[in-house]
Amino acid sequence: MDKLNEKTVNIARTKNADKKAICKLKKLYHLIGKKWTVEILHNTGQKPATYNELISLLRHEINPTLLSDRLKELMEYNILKRDVRDGKNRYIITKRGSELKELLDLVRKWSSSSVCDRRRSCRKEECICGEIV
Repeated sequence: MDKLNEKTVNIARTKNADKKAICKLKKLYHLIGKKWTVEILHNTGQKPATYNELISLLRHEINPTLLSDRLKELMEYNILKRDVRDGKNRYIITKRGSELKELLDLVRKWSSSSVCDRRRSCRKEECICGEIV
């Protein structure tokens, strides 16, 4: 294979690898963008929690079926795992989940000084941050 063809093949491989990486990133954004995912991660990252403890920690605002679905998804992605002790299922954050939580904590810190400061976008309505402006 001549150098030009080899270069073309390498560029194609790089583009394909970039597409795969972007696809994985989109899947991650899709997962963490789902309602209650970040709150579940936050609460299981503090300490292991049972299903009922999570319902309580989430102020009984989450639909039980939705919580069950989110927990299953987070376990499928190896972000949470279920541990049975004393006859109780506890949801525990995995190493991979802890790494994700650390990244989300950095984003949270960044956003607390950036995103919610755009008061003009709220226009006397309840801001996504939960503040009335």
